[in-house]
Amino acid sequence: RVSTIDLAYFSNNLKLYKTVIEMTGSGEGFLTRLKGKDTELKVFDQTRFTGDWTMTGLPDFENTILDFEVDKFETNYKDLYDISLGNMPDNFRALSKIKYSGMFSGFYDDFITYGTISTDIGDFESDINIKYKEGLEKATYSGSLKTAFFKLRNFMPEAKIDDIAFNLNLKGTGLARNTYNVEVDGD
Repeated sequence: RVSTIDLAYFSNNLKLYKTVIEMTGSGEGFLTRLKGKDTELKVFDQTRFTGDWTMTGLPDFENTILDFEVDKFETNYKDLYDISLGNMPDNFRALSKIKYSGMFSGFYDDFITYGTISTDIGDFESDINIKYKEGLEKATYSGSLKTAFFKLRNFMPEAKIDDIAFNLNLKGTGLARNTYNVEVDGD
């Protein structure tokens, strides 16, 4: 068990959180290049991670390269809201419980991720690059997103259709509901 207050030594951003992280697994390496194997992590009420990871570049977290092989990641809207310090769009509430398995590689604010996402209103396969060094409103992203079934109207009540399936290439800016602009191409 470790407090985010103690971890704030590595990143001033962690001073904003007041929670305990519970972790099990094995690890090795020097601070500048840490490796974890068979890691199980619990934070907030419903957020769980199981997998392997490396971090290269600590104690400078803003410039640390993160590589995660995610066997299982689970969270919910409330925890995402807390993690984002209140910057989570309201429509993400419809996703309810979110599960992910796949890969994450890059910096905390400039990364690629691919894998499978499961939610209460649909499942996805993703391969996406996200950059948000200037905040969620100015974030940029590109990649592919595929689903066989998604309840679009639950996520976007203004949508004219309810259930949807797609295989899309996307490129966009903004991750806040009132600032996103997305170009899509696909089926």
